[in-house]
Amino acid sequence: LFADQGQSSQLSDAYVAAWRERHAGGQVITRDFARTPMPHLDGATFQAFLTPATQRNAEQQAAVDYSDSLIAELALSDLLVIGLPMYNLGMPSMLKAWFDHVMRAGKTFRYTEAGPQGLLQGKKALVFATRGGTQMAWGGVVGFLLTVELAVMVTLVVLVSRGDIWQ
Repeated sequence: LFADQGQSSQLSDAYVAAWRERHAGGQVITRDFARTPMPHLDGATFQAFLTPATQRNAEQQAAVDYSDSLIAELALSDLLVIGLPMYNLGMPSMLKAWFDHVMRAGKTFRYTEAGPQGLLQGKKALVFATRGGTQMAWGGVVGFLLTVELAVMVTLVVLVSRGDIWQ
């Protein structure tokens, strides 16, 4: 919502700037949902994911291609840096929409008898999470991120907020 003025954006931007200094030839892909909103997952898009490629219409294929491009970015990444503000006791819907596009059964995880198993192994994430008031709980956001970490693709999550650090 606040773009460059948001605390989580400032934290993640500072980290990325320092990373660029240490990795002069490194590539950074930026997804700024305040400037370029992420489309939310809807029934038509979810149905496109389920439709066999040979049976998709042009609109369905475009939706799958968009999701596949986000997954390709993630697959090529060594490190994912997320600026995560909490709004209304949860994560912004645009970030959840990104997760909805990249967390796809058969692409980034598969279901097993023991539960979901990640297919993008070895991915690391730094999550710079911020929140407003002191009475807000992290429960739902942390629970969601732990689900991603343990069941899907991310092997390390670090949360930073107001000097608190969890690993």
